Amino acid sequence: MTVHVHIERLVLDGLGVEAASGARVRDAVSAEIARLVVAGELPVTARAVPHLRAAHPVDLTDRPGPEALGARIASAAVPAIPGAT
Repeated sequence: MTVHVHIERLVLDGLGVEAASGARVRDAVSAEIARLVVAGELPVTARAVPHLRAAHPVDLTDRPGPEALGARIASAAVPAIPGAT
């Protein structure tokens, strides 16, 4: 199965993420969403989602690195993706 996740813009206001780390966070969000689709944990059809907000708060108390932050953002956003269960 081939899954392509494209995030045109990821807004990380107030998170203290350096500009250089922003791409790593975006890539981690994409990777986690693709992983969930491949694993069958996110059954969605191929379509564009023009705008998406995290449905749940993201825990930042342990100051996660870019990859862990991206995975948490993806997990928080999944309930807001059309077709997600």
